[in-house]
Amino acid sequence: MWGPLNLPYYGFGAKGFTLSMLETAERIMGHQLEVSLVQKILGFGKYLLDMPINLLPGVEETLDHLHGKFPLCLITKGDLLDQERKVKKSGLGRYFSEVRILSDKREMDYEVFLRQISCRPEGFLMVGNSMKSDILPVIRIGGHAAYVPFTYTWAHEVHQEKVEHERIYACKEISEILHVIREVY
Repeated sequence: MWGPLNLPYYGFGAKGFTLSMLETAERIMGHQLEVSLVQKILGFGKYLLDMPINLLPGVEETLDHLHGKFPLCLITKGDLLDQERKVKKSGLGRYFSEVRILSDKREMDYEVFLRQISCRPEGFLMVGNSMKSDILPVIRIGGHAAYVPFTYTWAHEVHQEKVEHERIYACKEISEILHVIREVY
């Protein structure tokens, strides 16, 4: 069954989702599972991996404005090959001095990353769409975070409680980051 039960085994991403679909099909069909269904599920997985990267409005313009003025780092989680492919296909890799693909984004993951780049938490601003993975861990270690919600949120990333904090900045769109940076730095 796909979800938190398989995350420790398969991690985040399209390949883990595909493995979970195969596992679910096997549980439902048992020995009746046909090769054609396995092939169809594998085809869905490849379709997910081949999907084009569509940038949200304002992303490239905002990065272009910030590039060279601040050290920009991309921190994402998921399957290494899948995330590397997304960064490459997006064309945005050139804006970042560091690209880190993590298996998860917890407080200790951010602490390790900040030590590696010699950045104190209070000098760090995380921009993200997941309150659970992008915003709260950074706030807990003393950093700043700009929350830019997206239309859809995976159930595993949903954070139910309303969060207000002096170092959390709510943005409706990515370009509002420019105003947040002026306010913080």
